[in-house]
Amino acid sequence: MADQLPIFPLNTVLFPGMPLPMHIFEERYRRLLRIRRGQEVIFGVSLLQPGEQEAGGIAGFHAVGTTARLVSRRSYSDGRADIVVSGIDRFRVMNVNWDAGYCVADIAYCGDATGDPGLTAQLLRQASRKFLRYVKGITRMTGREFTGVTISSDPSEASWDLTTRLPLHTWERQEILEIDNVIDRLKLVMSRIDRENALLYRGGAAGLAINYTGGLFSVN
Repeated sequence: MADQLPIFPLNTVLFPGMPLPMHIFEERYRRLLRIRRGQEVIFGVSLLQPGEQEAGGIAGFHAVGTTARLVSRRSYSDGRADIVVSGIDRFRVMNVNWDAGYCVADIAYCGDATGDPGLTAQLLRQASRKFLRYVKGITRMTGREFTGVTISSDPSEASWDLTTRLPLHTWERQEILEIDNVIDRLKLVMSRIDRENALLYRGGAAGLAINYTGGLFSVN
């Protein structure tokens, strides 16, 4: 199914089902929110290409992104706003138009093949065990109290959740976002968890991301 959406090129990757706070300060995006006030606000979020800066110009961004639904907004008297969006579906950009001052794209929604249910369930159990080991190591290293981890029983949702909680580079997150097969995605996520466990248990080093990246603001 095809659609047309405004695109926000950002220095972060949004996953389906995951939250993302944003600070809206550019006039073109403030205008977009004004135009859509009173309506359901949905737009696309795509990762900026390396070296690109979206503010004030036409950005280069990755073709695969995620649609975002506005779930909360705090507006300021000068027109700025703090908003929180939630990721919905992955999409691929087909054509772009900047006539409105911001990008409006024709998009096609990406499928998400589940593959063999037995294998998928097995991979999810393995990934969950590996991640649990990672979290236990982090809590010991940082002196935090371990209170358990809840991972979705849905393999697709779990793949996004686990990815969001790992200390990955943005290009690694984008690589995972672009995978259309849940089995392949879980395998790659597990390889990233294995890497972080090796760093943690063999090298005594660790990244920082345990909570959602949505805990950080992304400026438009």
